[in-house]
Amino acid sequence: MVAKIAPDVPALRLDDVLAIAGNVIPGRPHLAEALVNCGAAQDRTAAFARWLVPGCPTHLETGSPPIEDEIRIVRAGGAAVIAHPWGRNSYVSPERFAELAAAGLNGVEVDHQEPDVEARRRLRRIALELGLVVTGSSDYHGTRKVNHDLGCNVTAPGEYDGLTCPWARGPVGPWARGAVKDRQRV
Repeated sequence: MVAKIAPDVPALRLDDVLAIAGNVIPGRPHLAEALVNCGAAQDRTAAFARWLVPGCPTHLETGSPPIEDEIRIVRAGGAAVIAHPWGRNSYVSPERFAELAAAGLNGVEVDHQEPDVEARRRLRRIALELGLVVTGSSDYHGTRKVNHDLGCNVTAPGEYDGLTCPWARGPVGPWARGAVKDRQRV
């Protein structure tokens, strides 16, 4: 993406993006920070809006396998949880959640900054009906990200137990959780 943006922003350098990323794989947040640092954008939000989101001429489209294949791959050694189901310009319908649960989805991120209280309530109800684990996330990626303080949203201990139970091979129902009563608050 640096190469696609460089004609518009000559001060943008790959070395700067890599330095911001440090010892992690560089991504769009690091590129946004570099755009701010070189004076091309006022803040990260502006950098994303102008250069880094789908629809921008400089956005790099990447291919992804079907989500059912991704679930199977993750389930080989982990728990498959869908993040941001009703945020970031996406909407997973209740019917699609049911299809993904049948494909082996373990959970859904409900407690996050993006969905409002009503959306969280509806997502929690869908998860409960499908036997999916309800997760929470602060979406913390370091101190550069605003309004995503570490631990501002968490996964309840009983829900976490549902993600880590080794005998689960499909949606993890309430029988596998220690905090079943907490799930009734929908």
